[in-house]
Order: sequence, then structure tokens, then C-alpha cells
Amino acid sequence: CALLVDRDGALVARTITTSLQIEDEPFWRFVPRKTILKVEPLALNGDARSDLLLGHIRSVTVLVSR
Repeated sequence: CALLVDRDGALVARTITTSLQIEDEPFWRFVPRKTILKVEPLALNGDARSDLLLGHIRSVTVLVSR
């Protein structure tokens, strides 16, 4: 899957096809209240899934997998 910040400022996840093309439509979307300046994958809770740290101008959003 590919994680991108789209034109609207939302974090979206899109599928990568077998021909290495990124699908047009996202299968997951997160719209934060603040502009995303940085996306950093981390392993915070030991569940073998990436968690995400979203950096904003003066704050941070943490998205933890479950």
C-alpha cells in the first residue's frame, strides 16, 4: 500500500497493483484538523504493524494500529 497526503490535506492509503501502479481511489482516508507536514512510520506498540506520527506546525497526531 502507498500512503500519501492528497491535495485536500488528508492522509490516504492506496493499493499498489501488480503492475506497480498506484490505484486512483484510496481505500482509507484520515482528515486531520491541521496541515500534515511530515509522516513518519514507527513501531510503538509491538504488534508488527506500523504506527504513524503526523507532524503539524505546533502539534503531533499519533495514529496507532490495533
